[in-house]
Amino acid sequence: MPPHSDRALVAWLDLLLSPRSSPCAHDTHQSRMADRLDDALYYATGQDALLLSQRASETTQHITQTDAEILMTDNRITHIDAEIARLQNERAQCQRQRAVLLDVRERHMLTKDRLTRPLHPLRKTPPEVIGAIFEACLDDSTAHAPIAMEPALVTQRQRTPFVLASVCRAWRHASLLSPRAWRIVETRLDPPNQDALEAQLAYLHCVLHRSADTGLTIRVARAPVLPDAPEDRAAFVLQASAELLAPLAAVMRRTESLLFIVDGSPGPTDPASVLLATPMPVLRNLYYVPAGWDGWTRAETRHFFPASTKLSTIHTRFPNIGPDTDVLRILREAPALHTLSMHRPACLPFNRYGAPLVHDGITELLLTHRDSIPERGALAHLSLHLRMPNLRNLHMHGSDSSAADRLAFFVALASQGAPLRHVMLYDVGTDWIDAVVAGLRLCTKLHSFSLVGARFSGAALERFVGLLTMPWTPPNQDQERNPNQNGNQETWVCPELYALRLSKCAFDDDADTMDLALLVQRRRAVGRPPLSVPSASDLRPVLLRKFAIDRNPRNSIGKDESGAEEAVSTGQGNMDKVTQEVRVAISRALRDMPIAPMLSGERAERGERN
Repeated sequence: MPPHSDRALVAWLDLLLSPRSSPCAHDTHQSRMADRLDDALYYATGQDALLLSQRASETTQHITQTDAEILMTDNRITHIDAEIARLQNERAQCQRQRAVLLDVRERHMLTKDRLTRPLHPLRKTPPEVIGAIFEACLDDSTAHAPIAMEPALVTQRQRTPFVLASVCRAWRHASLLSPRAWRIVETRLDPPNQDALEAQLAYLHCVLHRSADTGLTIRVARAPVLPDAPEDRAAFVLQASAELLAPLAAVMRRTESLLFIVDGSPGPTDPASVLLATPMPVLRNLYYVPAGWDGWTRAETRHFFPASTKLSTIHTRFPNIGPDTDVLRILREAPALHTLSMHRPACLPFNRYGAPLVHDGITELLLTHRDSIPERGALAHLSLHLRMPNLRNLHMHGSDSSAADRLAFFVALASQGAPLRHVMLYDVGTDWIDAVVAGLRLCTKLHSFSLVGARFSGAALERFVGLLTMPWTPPNQDQERNPNQNGNQETWVCPELYALRLSKCAFDDDADTMDLALLVQRRRAVGRPPLSVPSASDLRPVLLRKFAIDRNPRNSIGKDESGAEEAVSTGQGNMDKVTQEVRVAISRALRDMPIAPMLSGERAERGERN
């Protein structure tokens, strides 16, 4: 190749590698390519020039074809853009048509509703039935914790009957025809300002007027005045209490349920004490909780809850130890009472009525007792001055320091012949076994027994298991008192017991928790069928159907009174000594058939230890 062939090759490469800036520079690019091609052919000679000419022709054809494809693509894009615009216009038109059709449909639905409204079943429902439904929407229970009397919650419940009456004309008519739909009256005696006081007064007058002469459920609450409150706050609260309680005092004669939560013990000049001293002849449910304890230091002369002879349920604290607010005085005037719940009870240390009060109506007693100075000795005085011959359910809570008083009260009730069916003892502490053994030996009608917060030593666990797994001979059984029975006849402790629960209990290192499985096995081994009736020839205890060791009472599983299911609950808690092996043994004992009865020698050995 001639010397200048390298220059031709460079010119050819420059021709091939030159970029095109844009489709708009097509002519300029072709002109430039032609100039470079001439330059390349000028320097090329012979065969190289022929080769370069052929390649330049092919490149030109390829470029022309590519330009044609680009043009065709641009045309298609333009066509698609036009189609998109057309479809968007059609979509907008369809949306406008849809909106018009929705408006037409809404008008048709309103027309249909207007035509069918007179035919609705609710239109045919008598107003009395609608009023009864409104009555069922109200909660007239007095078992509300103090937290439920927070101002926001009180306001929410106050609005309930008004919301029901504001739905439509028919509902308002039905609501006004039903006085019991307005039977719930509740208010707070400590409004924040004068406007709130006037609103509460308007509410009371409206509700009391619409309730006519029906029985009422009244809920009243008042919080103590804080130390950092304005100086005139206490005076304003007393004034508000007087104004709000005045309309309530006029309707106390038809009050069936009363919830009264006040700050401290109402003094003689407190309007709250005036309301409590108003006669309430039809009062059945009472929830009376003084929020403070200043009443311990003074004797009240006002007679609270007079003439309340129909009281059937009392949930209360008795912080006053004056003669007219004593527990015995209130119980003496409530012969229809069947449920008594006392938190931190107080009782006069003497019985000014003479003989002990025998109350045949009380069937359920719930006590919360702590070892505070005002309560000290209250349970002992109650056991001396009060008899409950039909008491069936007993629940006692309190602190560990007062466990001895509560256990002594349990033994006293059992020794008085109370036919206890269900007993639950909370927080019994460590020295509980003697009292529990003495009390259970006297509970011949007991069906279920729960022990919560007990600590089992090795000796205590052994005595507890032996108490329920072996018969014993009552020391006071002789021929004179039981002429038809053998003086040495053995009997079973709690022969009707079918449910036993231990909750939040602790076991010392020397306690063998496998004895719990032994208790279930032996109690079931000698148990008679659940529906069988004991006789003189068959004094076996009833079959143990439920045994629970749990932390939460809701975790317990067992067989109900119909005998539907048998199982065991172990839950979680301070039960480290209750191993999985013990739990499996208890569960197996509840599911399996009864095992062989105890041997006589084994029974005598355990009897000597008890």
